[in-house]
Amino acid sequence: MNVSAETFALWESLDAVFELEQRTCDELKKRTARAKNSENETSVASASHESSTLQDYDCLGDKSSAAISGVLSFSARLDAIDRQLETARRTALEQVRADLEADLDRTYEVLDRVHKFVGILEEMEACCEQAGRDLSLFRAACEDAYAERGLLRQKVQRARERMELWAELNRLSERLNEVEIEAVQKGTLDSDLDGDSLLDIATGLEVCRERLLNAHSLPHSNESVLATKKEEGPYATEKSKLETLQRRTRMLLRDHITALLQRHTAAIATELSRMSPDQRRGQTPDREDAVTSLRFRRIAGEIQRYAEAVYASMSLESPEAARFLSECEALFVEQRRQLVFPLAQEQIRSLAQDGELEQAARSAANMLIRVCCMELQLFQLALFPSNEAARDFLVRLSLDTSGQHSSPLRQWLESLARLILVHVLPRVLQESDLGALVRCIDTLQMDIMGGELPRLQPSLLATLFTEPISSLLADARERTIYRAQLFIRDRVLRFQPTDLDLEISFSQFHLESAQESEAEAGRSHAGSSAGQGNGLTTAPVYPATFHALQVLSQLHGRVDAQVFGGLAREAVEACIRNLQSAVKRHVATEATRPHPSGERISSASVNSYVELALPQTGTPPLRAQNSPLSSPRWDQTIAASECAEFFYLKQLLILHEHLGLFGSLHFVDHERQLKTLSFEEFRNGISGIVRGQISLRRLFGSVRDLIPKRVDLNSEELLQEELRFAYEAVVFRALRELLEPLLVFLSEVASKKNLGSVKEHQGSFANVDQVRQAWVAVQFQFGRNVTDQATDTVRIPLKRILGSWRRFFGERASQVLIETLRENAQETLNEFVSVLHRNYSVQERHTIGVDAECVRSLMETLAP
Repeated sequence: MNVSAETFALWESLDAVFELEQRTCDELKKRTARAKNSENETSVASASHESSTLQDYDCLGDKSSAAISGVLSFSARLDAIDRQLETARRTALEQVRADLEADLDRTYEVLDRVHKFVGILEEMEACCEQAGRDLSLFRAACEDAYAERGLLRQKVQRARERMELWAELNRLSERLNEVEIEAVQKGTLDSDLDGDSLLDIATGLEVCRERLLNAHSLPHSNESVLATKKEEGPYATEKSKLETLQRRTRMLLRDHITALLQRHTAAIATELSRMSPDQRRGQTPDREDAVTSLRFRRIAGEIQRYAEAVYASMSLESPEAARFLSECEALFVEQRRQLVFPLAQEQIRSLAQDGELEQAARSAANMLIRVCCMELQLFQLALFPSNEAARDFLVRLSLDTSGQHSSPLRQWLESLARLILVHVLPRVLQESDLGALVRCIDTLQMDIMGGELPRLQPSLLATLFTEPISSLLADARERTIYRAQLFIRDRVLRFQPTDLDLEISFSQFHLESAQESEAEAGRSHAGSSAGQGNGLTTAPVYPATFHALQVLSQLHGRVDAQVFGGLAREAVEACIRNLQSAVKRHVATEATRPHPSGERISSASVNSYVELALPQTGTPPLRAQNSPLSSPRWDQTIAASECAEFFYLKQLLILHEHLGLFGSLHFVDHERQLKTLSFEEFRNGISGIVRGQISLRRLFGSVRDLIPKRVDLNSEELLQEELRFAYEAVVFRALRELLEPLLVFLSEVASKKNLGSVKEHQGSFANVDQVRQAWVAVQFQFGRNVTDQATDTVRIPLKRILGSWRRFFGERASQVLIETLRENAQETLNEFVSVLHRNYSVQERHTIGVDAECVRSLMETLAP
């Protein structure tokens, strides 16, 4: 839009006028303001100074009027100027408006022309877009035409390939027909020419199969291409024909393999039949140089070529592959069974009858393992592909038992493995030697199950022998348990020792001379820490005890833990009963013949010691033969009874110690004898005798009469109970020997109601002199206050007892005996001192010589 120059000049002049007038107006406004301020000040001054003089007021009033008149004249001039300016401004605005309207008209004209030009441009753009679309359609049409040309070329190529494939299939079909016709004419397919022809046909079919797999219209997968019987597609006819030809080729190859195996099997059988018996015995099936193995290895490579051709034509996981493998297994098993099974039976029959049972079991198992390994190797070499992965897959497929039915190969190998049951089991069931059965169990359990089978490769081969060998092992264990029960009954419970057996077993317990016994006691006490810990392992073992420990050592770890525990309880019970029978027999035998009495302290020795120890008071001393222990009946059986008690305790300790080696026997705890063996009832019995609650006759009887008998004992408690009885019997005898005068005195005191009248009689048991003699005799038994003259003539009973305990039973068992003896002796002495305090005066007690220091001195001899 064009604006005239005059208009812009006018605007500029107007602006200048406006600026000049503005400055003038501003100046006028300032002057007016100053005038008004002066007027205001004058008004204020006049208001505040009303008392000023009138003259001054009049002068000021004149001056203000002049100023006001000047201002009014100036304001009039200013209004005139404003009107002139307004007129000039209005004229200028009208001129500007006219110019603007002219410019607006020209602008509208230009805008119309622009709109028309934009419309023309839009029409041109639409034409360009349409041209682009037409060009794209043309390009797509050209590309489609080019692609159609490529498809036509592919169709032509596929048609050419189909024609070539069909021609090749027809050629292979004709050749296959020729092979079939020739086989029908000859009646067999065992010639090498037939095999080569079939391999060529199989190779050609495999090439055709690869061409089908590479075709674009078929999936690139063996299973998807060949699994569907009726598939619509351009290659459906060719595929159907190919599958038919492959099926026929596989059948012919299978027949050819069958003919080869049958021919070579017949040749090997003929060769074996012509051998002499010695040569035939050398052809064992577990030898690699045997005819049955060597000849098959020679043809394995040839047969493997045909098997690989069959496996190459199908997937190993397909049903056709499983069917072909099953047919090959049945064929192989049928031919190998005719050759190998009779030889294996003959060989294992010979091995099962020769040598010891464990050697026969080991040889038979190893032979069968080798035969099965060789049979599996021959089958792999002949009928499995050379690919390791494929071979492992087929081995698992053949030997796996996850299916409902076992494969023919697994059935064949299982029949070989079960031969060990057929030929070795009868000998196991007829074996009567317990040691041979135990060795057989060790062989089967450790050498075969724990040694040979875990090393077999593949591992599935070991599962073939697990069941038969486990069954044989279970039968061997049952037979072992049965023979062990008979052994316990015949060799332990019913064992009848000869006189020589009893003499050997009891001879060590006959007491020695005084010098030898004291020297042995000193050595035993001083050298207990130098190797005489228990003293049991070097002692002669009674045959029944030895047999019980022998049978348990043979059974330990070879039978079930619960069964072993039951047999152990039977053996322990039988051994205890036999030991009791031997003890009774020995006592009865020894009672019928005179026994040397120099082993035990005699009554004459006691009397001589009393005469030396007591002062000459004129009172006849108490004679030891007045004691019930000095009766003829007791003297005849004392040596045999003591020897029997020692023998019984020692055999139980041997049995108890060795049973502790078997960790599965929870009722044996040799390390805790002091805690597990309770002698409370024995202490109660001794206390009852001392207090008169039990008859004095019980003191001279058996310890079993002193303690209530338990009839509800089981086999586990029997050993503990008998061991406790044996301990108590030995302690009871020692207690009677050491404290017999005090025990008799305390029993008599308890039976008398008025002791004061009795002790006044000279020679009565309660007389002070008689009690003093009894106390002196007890001190002699403990070896206290013994003069040198008495030491030269008699032996100290306590030293003899402790020495024999340590020598016969060892340090650990002797501690149990000494602890029990110490407790009962302490209680008896305490009761003796208590009776003296109740019934005797201080002077009488002083005469007797009993005080707390004397009792403490006696007990120090039994201190641990």
